[in-house]
Amino acid sequence: MFLLPKKAFALTFTKSINNPLVIKTDLPNWNQQMMFQPHVIYENGVFKMWYGSFNGSFHKITYATSTDGVNWNAKQFIDLPITGTNGVGDPYILRTNSKYILFFAVLNQKNEIYKVESNDGIVFDQSSLTKAVTYDKSWERDGVFAPTVIFYNNKYYLFYIGWGGGGSLGLATSSNSINWTKCQDSVFGGIDAPMIFEKNNQYQIVFHTDTGIEQMDITSLNNCQTTFSNRQVLIRRGPEYYDINHMIAPSLIEINDKQYLYYVGRGNDLIWKMNLATASIPENTTATIIIPGLMASWNKNAILHNQEVSQAEWKIPSFVKEYQGLISSFDNHAFIKNSDYFIFSYDWRKPLENTIKILDQYLNTKIWNSSPNKKINIIGHSLGGLVGRIYAQNHADKINKLITVGSPHQGTAQVYKPLSAGEIDRENTWLWIAQKLVLIINKNTIESNRVTVNKRFPVLLDLFPTYDFLTTESGNAIHISSISIKNPTIPKYTDIFNIENKLSIIYGTDKNTVKGYTIKTPSLINQLLGNYSDGEPTDSFDSYGDGTVLSSSTLIGSQQKQFSFSLNHGEIISQVSPQEKIFQQLEIPYNLDKITAGSATKISPSLVFLIKSPAQISVEYNGNKYEEDEGIIFIENAQSGDYKLNIQGTDLGKYQVIIGQVSQSNDIWDTLDGEIIKTPPSLQIDTEEFYFNNQTATSIFPTTTPIPSSTPTPTTNPTITPLPTITSTSSPIPTITPTITPTPVSTSSLNTTTSNTTNSTNPTASTPEFPVKSNLIAQNWTKSIPKTNKNLVSNSPTPKVNKSKPQVLGTTINKKENQKIFYISLALVIVCVGIYLLIVYIGTDKVKNIILNFHQKLLRLIKDHQKDKLK
Repeated sequence: MFLLPKKAFALTFTKSINNPLVIKTDLPNWNQQMMFQPHVIYENGVFKMWYGSFNGSFHKITYATSTDGVNWNAKQFIDLPITGTNGVGDPYILRTNSKYILFFAVLNQKNEIYKVESNDGIVFDQSSLTKAVTYDKSWERDGVFAPTVIFYNNKYYLFYIGWGGGGSLGLATSSNSINWTKCQDSVFGGIDAPMIFEKNNQYQIVFHTDTGIEQMDITSLNNCQTTFSNRQVLIRRGPEYYDINHMIAPSLIEINDKQYLYYVGRGNDLIWKMNLATASIPENTTATIIIPGLMASWNKNAILHNQEVSQAEWKIPSFVKEYQGLISSFDNHAFIKNSDYFIFSYDWRKPLENTIKILDQYLNTKIWNSSPNKKINIIGHSLGGLVGRIYAQNHADKINKLITVGSPHQGTAQVYKPLSAGEIDRENTWLWIAQKLVLIINKNTIESNRVTVNKRFPVLLDLFPTYDFLTTESGNAIHISSISIKNPTIPKYTDIFNIENKLSIIYGTDKNTVKGYTIKTPSLINQLLGNYSDGEPTDSFDSYGDGTVLSSSTLIGSQQKQFSFSLNHGEIISQVSPQEKIFQQLEIPYNLDKITAGSATKISPSLVFLIKSPAQISVEYNGNKYEEDEGIIFIENAQSGDYKLNIQGTDLGKYQVIIGQVSQSNDIWDTLDGEIIKTPPSLQIDTEEFYFNNQTATSIFPTTTPIPSSTPTPTTNPTITPLPTITSTSSPIPTITPTITPTPVSTSSLNTTTSNTTNSTNPTASTPEFPVKSNLIAQNWTKSIPKTNKNLVSNSPTPKVNKSKPQVLGTTINKKENQKIFYISLALVIVCVGIYLLIVYIGTDKVKNIILNFHQKLLRLIKDHQKDKLK
């Protein structure tokens, strides 16, 4: 097991002015002349010490306490069921959750080590006595003593000194503290009286030599292959009189910001007495900032209502699980949230440079206003890595380490369609669900999808590729400089010289990831709408990455540390192996067993419920109840079955619930409008029951035929039967199956709208579609979808295995409807031109101007009509 040592800093220990310490001993029939081998712990505000007391001829283990660590009172001897000719000594207490396990030496001509257990550390169970270590190796032929024990990775490690012409460090291990396996050889030589000190899962061994008290890090605690490093002297003997001759048997503890080093010293009088040295721990000079990625922060008022809220009001929502493992790993290693590490949640829709300014304000408030010299580590995942990297470039003097995980330093091609035409290719990623929610929440009849995306999701422009990602149908690459859409941010920060030695990159590979698109000249309709000014995609091509971000896009610079994992975009931050690499690169000591795996949220299939005030929602399924969290319920990996939506009033007024059904093959979004009219509002609970098919979703309201409400008993408030109406935007090919519309029982009037996205292997296929109009009753309309194979494209010189790519689900224009509009428009334009030519021939300017004005108005009306149809 590998334990990365923390970057060493030397503490300065100062010997106490109270040395040698006085231990009051008023024990019957005992005259303590010297003391040996103290072991001190601190519990419940009390210093507790077990030490070897010597009366000139015999040794006993004695228990003492102190409230300040300086003035001690010996309480009693420890009664043990065994003793040697010279008594017992060298006590060491291993504290577990429920036990005090005492390891000690039985002092005969050749010492041996035993262990015994207690519930209070004072009275020990005589029947629990077992022998742990004896002298059966050549290097320990003169006896074994000075035990020190830790419990690590479900195993006991017992270090001890074997004497055979000199002191050597031995090691025995056990799974039950009863049966021990010794290493054949010693693991270190030339030291004496070891004591294990643990802090934040970093283990050190403290011991004495002829020089004084020394310390080493345990760099690898792996049975008999255990290794050590970073040896340093803590204190030296003399010049004080009480330890000028020798100092032995250290015991080290830490309380708050102070370390207490107890040891036994001998002056020229040759009397062994207990002493103390202390060291103040310098302020932790580094804090760690975790910056999550896109869609990993949430605020109801900001996202659902487009209100401006402070950064402090954003949080990682409960349905985002990718970061819980990393957060738990820091907690497990005794890091304190908002002290040792911080989580920066933010509005991921905003431009990068806006977020970077907010991050700077956050860090000044949380850290630098009180600790101006403290440096920070940044761990940024996905978009968070871009935020962290650019921030580090602007504030390099404040950065200790920077780790970006799956971050698109060269952008991602997947933002091209949304930015160019408001179209979204559906993948099982947070990028897709984020784009979808922005459109669903902000959709209106005035703007096109393209305008909505650009206005409400400006960070997508900061994610626009900076590499060549478009090709012509003949296969020629289109240089990025010739594309009209430009990334306004990333090109300004290509020079990473000032952070290159601080930067580590973790990225995913071996997953098919969109690299770019093959394009054609945009259709006349798209030209009329201002879509795809740089070319209309006909197909996409892939390379390797984590399924969301290309491997090549995550890599910047030439000398930084780069670590690849065959994991997807969520797994490279949630799984144990990349987390371990994070701890290593931050030079944080860690215990692998305390690194906790998170989980990647499964978006397909799922159910999404969004509530706009004044109501709160819950969902019931199969005996489980899902409560709203900040205006949203997200049920990942949703199973097929009957679901019940409850809408409970919190205030009077109209509400709106958006219901998203994301199946394996399509996604459908219904809108349910209602009104809270009861007083008090909490008495009104509207319900909606529906069936979810996680393979192929259908609208909750698939028919315009109203179904009467069944009211078995009279009520004081009349039940109003909702008359659902459907406005369905299908793309590319809707498959509508008649189902019985569940009838909500409500005191409110409910209106519904539906949009759906169906699976397609080619998002821009030109096959005819069947539009659903509001004045038609749904029929059994089905459409077979032609399957096409997508080509895997890679510029890597290494041959790659051809891998099948999952189907891409997309949003396209309804081409049949567009063709009708186009032909009508063309005919009207021809008529207008003909009239215009006739008037020109007649030569009457007034009539000509009237016709020209009519022609221009007609074109505007055609454009507006086209926009409405596209919605």
